[in-house]
Amino acid sequence: MTDEVREYAERKIWESGIRMVPGHYPEFENKEQVDDWLYISEYMFIKSFGQEMPEIISVDIQGYKDLLWKLKKNEDNVPLEILRTKHRMAYNNLRQELKDMTEAIIHEVVHRNLYIKWSDAEHSLQKINQAVADSGMCELISKALYQEKCYGSVIAGIMKLRKLVLEAAEEEDKGA
Repeated sequence: MTDEVREYAERKIWESGIRMVPGHYPEFENKEQVDDWLYISEYMFIKSFGQEMPEIISVDIQGYKDLLWKLKKNEDNVPLEILRTKHRMAYNNLRQELKDMTEAIIHEVVHRNLYIKWSDAEHSLQKINQAVADSGMCELISKALYQEKCYGSVIAGIMKLRKLVLEAAEEEDKGA
């Protein structure tokens, strides 16, 4: 495997959220093999959730991945103390931009196809919010974003949150 293909594979595997130690994956001959392998992995991701990842239009996903990669590289290569002092403005702006983009993705993915009867809205929203708070999913997404810096883990967390919210809304709708 050439260095170019190895770097491409590492970046793409990182973006996908597949947990693999660098170097412990198939020997790819070219970038097309990497893409094919990731396509199969994405198929398995979809099967594991029983639903396809909705199209996200409010956020430039490639830009989001690039910012996440930039945060990862900065924290891997620059001491945290320097990032928090000398490069504080840029570092904080990067983290805030990622937070805002993540919130937009959550809003778009989780609220899509969420229907609540207007007459039961307050009670239903209380139940949904309580289910979200009890699940710890927001902390999981935050960990994926700021500690793991992994797009795949962020999306997996958002999909779990979506499933949780839709189930809570459905349960509340049946109970009402």
